[in-house]
Amino acid sequence: MPQFQTFFTPARLDEFWYYVKWILFYAAPAIMIMAAAGAISLLIPVIKMFSAKKKYRVLQGKVQRMTT
Repeated sequence: MPQFQTFFTPARLDEFWYYVKWILFYAAPAIMIMAAAGAISLLIPVIKMFSAKKKYRVLQGKVQRMTT
């Protein structure tokens, strides 16, 4: 039987993790900025809804304006 050789030698694994480290180092900030922009775009309508001057309530499936 021939001797078994593996593709993942210690040198190749070190090189692989070196490239992974640098890809994550440069990609992570962009991913976090995109996630923050998405979260803000979802949060703004919720804030507007809660800060609206007109208040509404739902009674038995009908929307009614609350009077104060």
